[in-house]
Amino acid sequence: MTGSVQVIMLAAGRSRRAGSVNKLLATLDGRPVICHAAEAALEGTGTPPLIVTGHENEKVQTALNRCHVSFLHNAAYADGMATSLVAGIEALHDDTSLFFVSLGDMPFVTPDTYRRLLTAAENAPDIDIFIPVHEGVRGHPILWRRTQAPALLGIEGDRGGRAIIRDNPALVSEVPVMDPGILIDLDTPEAMARHGITAEAP
Repeated sequence: MTGSVQVIMLAAGRSRRAGSVNKLLATLDGRPVICHAAEAALEGTGTPPLIVTGHENEKVQTALNRCHVSFLHNAAYADGMATSLVAGIEALHDDTSLFFVSLGDMPFVTPDTYRRLLTAAENAPDIDIFIPVHEGVRGHPILWRRTQAPALLGIEGDRGGRAIIRDNPALVSEVPVMDPGILIDLDTPEAMARHGITAEAP
């Protein structure tokens, strides 16, 4: 596979639906949620993820001070998720040919999911977008070829690349994975409690 791989991990949101807790900083097995997400990305790709921060930037960076990551602060994070995605894409190195868009609040995604998506991309050079699927349901992270970066740079507001995926089915590959973590959503206090995440890290 030519070119390098980068993980853009979105970690700028306000966690509004999660109540008073910043879900990225909540504790899972003694460590912040975002640490689990970042470490899986690193193990699965061999490359430190780029963490795009916004809300509580300093706290998020402190939570990751023992993790091998890099940071990019998105000062415009309040304008929607698209601003973080665009900032991450604009920061890609010139030799980056593939990039993941990953979510910092998905700590149960396994490193093997990253590896399976990369293998799928290596085996299908004519496909641009690789989406993990567990039991027939699409999840995250999503792997993109750099060729789709211009289209993603045009999105605005609180959106990701869903419209691009919808409008380009011939460029999309669904990659089966044995990883329910790609579907686990921690958007509410109830969801966090259900998965053993109930307190914010000190």
